[in-house]
Amino acid sequence: MNFVSRADVEAPIDYVFESLSDFSGFEKAALRRGAEVLRVDRLGKPARGAQWQALFTMRQKPRKVLITLEGYEPHTAMRFDGESKNMQGVLTIDLLELSAHYTRVQVKMDLHPTNLTARIMLQSMRLAKARLTERFKARTETFARNIQDRYHSGMSAGI
Repeated sequence: MNFVSRADVEAPIDYVFESLSDFSGFEKAALRRGAEVLRVDRLGKPARGAQWQALFTMRQKPRKVLITLEGYEPHTAMRFDGESKNMQGVLTIDLLELSAHYTRVQVKMDLHPTNLTARIMLQSMRLAKARLTERFKARTETFARNIQDRYHSGMSAGI
């Protein structure tokens, strides 16, 4: 199952990429939402091969996912592979510089079942694909707007 979304951000591509690669910020945000996140690699900075183990509850069941940063091209793209007991997924983030102060963010997510249980779950998701796609797009747009707002508030503060 595939989801694709894009959003334009009124901020330079360097700032947008830096915001998207603030992995410690994402770890803290996940912890605030009730997930347990543990960085399992020994890399001290964002780089290919970074890994996280996440434990969270979804549909009243605990889920465990290993997330690996498989692609890391500064200022252009990132690719994350996720693997759980029932599912594999790929999240790709591509950046395109539209101008000096505008950046397009494209987010793609592809999910694949690894067993019958996951295949049935994805089939039920396909029935709600339009609603799920709208939620995915709305989440992408909200995230892009937050990056843009932080950029503009930093500019007004003289940063």
